[in-house]
Amino acid sequence: MRAEVILIPAPAVGHLVSAVEFAKLLVSRDDRISVSILIMNMSFDATFVAFTNHLKKDAPAHITFVDIPALDEIIMTELMAKPKFYFFTWFIESQKGQVRDVVATIMNRSESSKLVGFVIDMMCETMIDVANEYNVPAYVLSTSSAAFLGLMFSDLSFQDNKNQGMHEYKDSDVELSVPCFLNPVPSKVLPSLLITEDSSSVFRTIAQRSRETKGIIVNTVLELEAYAIKSIVEDGNTPPVYHVGPIIKLADVEIKMDYVKGTGCLVKAEEIERGIRCLMQEESETRKKAKEMKDICRKATAKRGSSYTSVGQFIEDLMDSGALD
Repeated sequence: MRAEVILIPAPAVGHLVSAVEFAKLLVSRDDRISVSILIMNMSFDATFVAFTNHLKKDAPAHITFVDIPALDEIIMTELMAKPKFYFFTWFIESQKGQVRDVVATIMNRSESSKLVGFVIDMMCETMIDVANEYNVPAYVLSTSSAAFLGLMFSDLSFQDNKNQGMHEYKDSDVELSVPCFLNPVPSKVLPSLLITEDSSSVFRTIAQRSRETKGIIVNTVLELEAYAIKSIVEDGNTPPVYHVGPIIKLADVEIKMDYVKGTGCLVKAEEIERGIRCLMQEESETRKKAKEMKDICRKATAKRGSSYTSVGQFIEDLMDSGALD
């Protein structure tokens, strides 16, 4: 009997890469596991479509890409009229019916497979409802750091305990005490997603729903974020945390001359060049730190390393929850 895992990535290149690489980890570590990766139709995003097609060509055995049918044109037109951030949220929400039907088709095509769980990108948290309908465990995949995950939970606690989110400290000089950081955090350096009222409410919902799941998979390394991971684990309100990183895929990328940063500032070509030169200088402190991080990550992913062990624990818990011997 094969163990079928439904993996739902957010329809964005960075999120898709992490999801696919995690799927590869699972099937390489346990030959009983098959993963179906559900791809939401983003035909209007040529970059995402091209990258998805590239990944499909290189899919290893026991990993299947399944396209979710496109939304009705009328519905899509209504969604496209919404502000950019809300478009993404409502686009994911509108896919639930199609996802439910696709999963049914996947499970009906083989009597030798058993659905053991969903792995859901945290930006697709509404899909937890579909996992619940199938009465199987749902796990959230966080493609961000443990520190950002901790900030999300802190923002939720601020709202629950003080009736005010972090967004209310925007542009203030207040330093906030948050469990995932050793030192107080100046409100001015908080991520923009958490100090903007509309987006912060979305991330508080993600944090709340993540607590309803069987576990949280984080693309990070224990040795690099031990303090943040410890704070989340000891919170008492969160499910188990699996630190499985770094989940990366090295590929050719386009280097633009300028990048938008934050709310309109540009990272100029000169700054990019200066950063690259600093990294390439043999005796630079930046190069030394990069090498140290590389060595730490290599040890973490090697056999008996912290990330290797955490992936193994996830697989064990997944199989136990799915009652697959």
